[in-house]
Amino acid sequence: MGIVVREATVRALLPNDVEAVYRIAAQNGLLRWEWPKGSHGAVAVIDGEIVAFCAAREILTGLVVDEFWPERSERGIRGLLMLGKWAEQLTARLGAERGEDLNCGGIVANNLTQHAAALIKHGYEPKAVVYAKVISREAL
Repeated sequence: MGIVVREATVRALLPNDVEAVYRIAAQNGLLRWEWPKGSHGAVAVIDGEIVAFCAAREILTGLVVDEFWPERSERGIRGLLMLGKWAEQLTARLGAERGEDLNCGGIVANNLTQHAAALIKHGYEPKAVVYAKVISREAL
């Protein structure tokens, strides 16, 4: 049947939003998570409750989305879609100010196949490959 939404908005992250952001992070298995340094935040609010958050920063080639997480619910997914549109609109505005087309995106770990599929469904495509190596804490 779906959900009934009376009020939905995206707004800047406020200091008193921290508890909701950490709740959403924990729901997604990010138990020791910290806000990315240098990133600005936005939240999706549905009927007065934060249901998703985004951490992003402007770089030379566009907007990097460092974190992009919903609460584990239909409302969370709706909020994530709202934040996605917000990020694209912000990127378009930045591009208009600079007089150039810009990229909007972020890194998606290989094991997050549903995340990648959703991005592809919305017109995103791989633009780079990130190489990483797990370094043992015992390597010191």
